[in-house]
Amino acid sequence: MSNNKRKRKQLSNGKELPPKDKNKKARVTGSETQTDLSHPFQPIVNKNSKVLILGTFPSIKSFENTIYYGHPQNAFWKILFELFGVDSTKYGKDTARLNKARRKLADNKGIAIWDCIGAAQRTKKNSLDSSLNVQKPNDIPGLLKKYPKIKAICLTSKATLTLFKRHFKNISLPKHVLPSPSPMYFRMSYSEKRDKYKEIFEEVGLLSGGDPKKKSKEEKKKPKKEKKKRSKNKKKEKKKEKKKEKEKEKEKRKKKNEKTTKDKKDNKKKNCTSIKNNKQQSVTGSETQTDLSHPFQPIVNKNSRVLILGTFPSIKSFENTIYYGHPQNAFWKILFELFGVDSTKYGKDTARLNKARRKLADKKGIAIWDCIGAAQRTKKNSLDSSLNVQKPNDIPGLLKKYPKIKAICLTSKATLTLFKRHFKNISLPKHVLPSPSPMYFQMSYSEKRDKYKEIFEEVGLL
Repeated sequence: MSNNKRKRKQLSNGKELPPKDKNKKARVTGSETQTDLSHPFQPIVNKNSKVLILGTFPSIKSFENTIYYGHPQNAFWKILFELFGVDSTKYGKDTARLNKARRKLADNKGIAIWDCIGAAQRTKKNSLDSSLNVQKPNDIPGLLKKYPKIKAICLTSKATLTLFKRHFKNISLPKHVLPSPSPMYFRMSYSEKRDKYKEIFEEVGLLSGGDPKKKSKEEKKKPKKEKKKRSKNKKKEKKKEKKKEKEKEKEKRKKKNEKTTKDKKDNKKKNCTSIKNNKQQSVTGSETQTDLSHPFQPIVNKNSRVLILGTFPSIKSFENTIYYGHPQNAFWKILFELFGVDSTKYGKDTARLNKARRKLADKKGIAIWDCIGAAQRTKKNSLDSSLNVQKPNDIPGLLKKYPKIKAICLTSKATLTLFKRHFKNISLPKHVLPSPSPMYFQMSYSEKRDKYKEIFEEVGLL
């Protein structure tokens, strides 16, 4: 028997495995690297479609849930249901009925949905666009010829726009870039994304406020001379602006050179004092942070029964002066929901909202603090991997001072590893909560909330 035949006869549970098919496409799961994937869906489109919404390529979750933008935390369908006044809660977890309702909504509102990529190779075990090698684009020009009523294109991210420009240069329809509905894009809150979708949908005529057909007709009526004049004026204005910018840059360089010559003389004297006084840098998202000390006192009182520990405050938490202060962090949203408190009445008044948050924690016997007391932030982000721990907080001292605390909840696995490293002698029962961070999108909000509820019941908070 040849070596190839022997290799084929590897046994799995006593049965011979079939020979490998070289042209077989890889199965889509979250645990294996995907290769040679062809687009799994037909475009959602009909003869009345007015606007084409394009993405890049379906995520792993979209493959599983058999629908465009199928990740439970992807905001795309949630935004569409809200903007067009459709209640999607009645479908619950029935994905088949929900997907039918989604397609029906798109068809009724004149929305066509497809992706730029027709076939791709997924190089890593994730759904990031950076992990895709494009093998073949979809036939977008063919779709537009077949459905001539489509008069505008919406692209669901800047990455989609770059892909579109690369593969479809000759398509001249007006293009609009929507903010990415992906849970990975957390620079904009859900409400900000929804408002941007509303603005663009009004502009392209999907919502009351605009009609792409009317706009195109009006533009055709305008004489060519006016358009040429405008383009010339724009070019002149751009040239003037560039000149002004160059002049400003020259002035800045001159000033810098003057400063450097003066500062060189004084540097030797001032170096020692500046190092001592300027160890702590201001906390912003644009600069790398070094030697940061924890900015908050623990939220705790004599009736606290459970201590909730994180790692270290994020940049947004520093700015908003509260634990878990990122607008998309689910921590406070879960607590308000579990304890039946309406937080919407505070609106964007962060001062009142933060007071309500602390009051809720105090009333329910919840103490809140972090494992790290001082750290060095090595990169321009809030990831735990970018922190060098310099000093842990005095957790044993806190537990001695407040002896009614009988359990500890840790808000991520990273917090648990930190806790084990620095507080080996603390014997109180420990419970790991799912991370409320927007970066942890492996669990949906409802799954996180249910896990919090389960653990809070176990430790006696509910």
